[in-house]
Amino acid sequence: MIILDEQDEHQVKFDSFALETVRYPEKALGRSSSPLPDYEASEAQHQLDIKKLYPPRKKQAGGRILKATFYALAIYVALSAVIALPIILTRRKDEVYISSHPPNPSSFWIDSSSIISPPPSFSSASLIPFSSSMSTDCTSWTKNVGASWTLQATLQQNFSAAESIAIRSNLTDDVFTVTNGVFGNLTVDMNPDPKATETLIKLQATASDHTLLEQTNVCIYSNYSESGLTIYAPGNLSSLQFLSFDVHLLFPRQSSPYVVPELTIYLPQFFQYYAPLSKYVTFNQVSIFGTQSDITCQSIEAPIVGIKNVRAAITGTFNVSLSLILDTIYGAITSNITLVSITQTPTLLLDTGSAPINADIFLTSPSSIPPVPFRGHVKTFAAPIDLFVKTDASTNLPLNLFIVNNGAPTNITLDLLYQGQFDIQSKLAPVSLNNSQPQSQITYDTQSYERLSGCIGNGSRGSTRTLGGGQIEVVSALASVDLNIGPGTP
Repeated sequence: MIILDEQDEHQVKFDSFALETVRYPEKALGRSSSPLPDYEASEAQHQLDIKKLYPPRKKQAGGRILKATFYALAIYVALSAVIALPIILTRRKDEVYISSHPPNPSSFWIDSSSIISPPPSFSSASLIPFSSSMSTDCTSWTKNVGASWTLQATLQQNFSAAESIAIRSNLTDDVFTVTNGVFGNLTVDMNPDPKATETLIKLQATASDHTLLEQTNVCIYSNYSESGLTIYAPGNLSSLQFLSFDVHLLFPRQSSPYVVPELTIYLPQFFQYYAPLSKYVTFNQVSIFGTQSDITCQSIEAPIVGIKNVRAAITGTFNVSLSLILDTIYGAITSNITLVSITQTPTLLLDTGSAPINADIFLTSPSSIPPVPFRGHVKTFAAPIDLFVKTDASTNLPLNLFIVNNGAPTNITLDLLYQGQFDIQSKLAPVSLNNSQPQSQITYDTQSYERLSGCIGNGSRGSTRTLGGGQIEVVSALASVDLNIGPGTP
């Protein structure tokens, strides 16, 4: 028998106790001097620690929104540079063409800042700078009462067949401030009277009221360099008023073709029609301007031809040896062009702001004259280009052609006589060279989805561009470019 000590009898052994022990908070035991925080303080500290470790979701969402805004702004700037910039440049081009003046304003343009007709006498008229030696007449037309609601005035004047002819008006060339209620038609043709020996200008004006007709002036003028007439129409017509003009310019038929030095037409808001003239009369220079209405030329022959329109089409057949300019913004260009290489390089410019270009081009030269190269520039934006180029079989004339487009297909067809370099490219769109004639030898320098370059024809290609060889260069974007080697007929 084991007898415990008195000290061991008072000890309680818990080594074999299987349950958990519970320790009450010291505050509950009345121990207020403990260094540990109470329950409320501990919870507050715990929540504060959680906030430090995990920031509020509002701040994270704000960061995501800021980052998304930054990326959206970057994408917007990039798209603006790619898409909006060409549009801005095109509109800027519109403004330049509308407000610009040619090199010699006194012979072609007039001051469009005023659309109020001048007094009948030219003594104080300043819209067109007349010289002191120029004879003028603003009272030669006859005003007759027509129907009960209209008034009409007519004019008829003959000029020498050898004189330069000009017909102008003070109608504004600014298409954004159109002279409402004023419009007209111009017809240029051969005189049906076989006995006529002089150039004839006929005009008929029709007005809605007597006051409007009295404010309208038509003046005939003549000097040592040219003759013709100028139309002065009043501005600020009411919605119930109108004023229309019908003008005919008739050249005499002679036994053989003859030359008129210059033909100058400045008639904004006029439909203009030019009948086949080249069989009877040719010109040294032709300058034509319009804005709102189509310009149609059946056949014009001159070393220099310049036609500008704004909101309407240019259509015609032209034979040119020095310079041909067909320039419009919102109208299409459809033309048959013969470029004759004689002693100087013929140049061609076809330019629209946002309208199709369709042209058949024939290159020729007298066989007795050494050929000089042709230079051409064709340009539009977001509209198709279709060109067919044919060369005279008797001569091998080099062609240097530069074409610019964006956002619409470009198709160029060359005949078998073309020899020279080519470089066609388009951003984000395919380019192709289609050779329907195996005898045309093609050597590639670059072959890719967006670009093709190389040489067409026999012989070796020079390392640099020279005027003695052809050069076809096409630059486009977002649309296909096709260069075709065809049989040589349209």
